[in-house]
Amino acid sequence: MEITSVCPYCGKEMRDGAIPVLRDIYWCPRGEDGMLKDGFGDEKEQVWLGRAGLFGGDTPARYCESCKAVIIPVSEIEWPLDKLDKKFTAWQEKISAQREERKAQREEEKREEKSRKRREKDPWEV
Repeated sequence: MEITSVCPYCGKEMRDGAIPVLRDIYWCPRGEDGMLKDGFGDEKEQVWLGRAGLFGGDTPARYCESCKAVIIPVSEIEWPLDKLDKKFTAWQEKISAQREERKAQREEEKREEKSRKRREKDPWEV
């Protein structure tokens, strides 16, 4: 569901805002016994809504004053190590591409040098 400025329940205008995140917040389902499957439950069932950074952060949300409902878009949370891994992988790919390009340039220079030497060589020389 896309987050819009219209309430999906009553159709009235929603206010834009955010939920301060001082600790990680997530949704978790209830079990058959009615208890929340929190912490020690299956983490695959939990839906992360916001991650606290070093100094906290916020999660975007919309609020309907008429329904008293808050809508929070669920986005993919990227862990700091995942971010670093992506940057490192991109850096490695860039370096690899530069190496390949330089290797191709050297090969071309070698071919040109060989061709130049052949052209300059005296045809009668053995």
